Amino acid sequence: MDIDKLKELKTDSIKYSRTEINQIFELRTERSLKSTNRKMLIDLLLMGITTAILISITFFIGLQSRLLVSGQIAIIAGILIIHYRIKYMLLNNVDLSNNGIKPAITKIKNRLEGYIVFYQIALPPLFSLLMVKFQFDTYGGWNGVFNKWYYVAGTFVLSLVVVRFLCNKIYGKDMDRFKSLIDSLNNEV
Repeated sequence: MDIDKLKELKTDSIKYSRTEINQIFELRTERSLKSTNRKMLIDLLLMGITTAILISITFFIGLQSRLLVSGQIAIIAGILIIHYRIKYMLLNNVDLSNNGIKPAITKIKNRLEGYIVFYQIALPPLFSLLMVKFQFDTYGGWNGVFNKWYYVAGTFVLSLVVVRFLCNKIYGKDMDRFKSLIDSLNNEV
C-alpha cells in the first residue's frame, strides 16, 4: 500500500450508529458500577474491621461499662450495614436500556455524590458524640466531658480529615469515571 492510501484510511472517521454508541456507554457504565461495588465492599470491610478494633479497645482498656459501649458500637455497625445494603440496592437498581444512558449515569453519579456528602457531614459529629459518650462514662458525668473538651474537638477534626481522605480514596476514581462518561455523552450529543 502507498503511504497516501494509508493516510486516507487514517483520516476517514469511523461512524457509529446511535445504538452502538449506547451499547459502548452501557458497557462502560456497567464496568464503572462493578468498580463502585468493589469499593463499597472495601468500605464495608473497613467498617467491620474498625468495629472489631473499637470493641477490642473497650475490652483492652478495661472499661466498667464495656459491654454497654461495645453494644452501642455494634448497633451503630448494624445500622451502617443496613445503610450499605440500601446504598447497594439504590446504586444498582438502574435500568440502563429503558431510561436512556445519560439519565441513568447521571442518576448513579448523583446518588454516589449524595452518599459521599452524607458521609462527610454525618460521620464526624457521630464520632464526636461517641467520644462525648465515652468521656461521660469514663469520667462519671458532664464535668469530665467539659474538662476534656479538646478530646471531642480533636475527634471531630481527625474524623473529618480521615472521612474526607477515605471518601476521596475509595470513591474518587469512580466519581471521575461517571463524570467523564457524562461529559463524553454530552460531547456525543
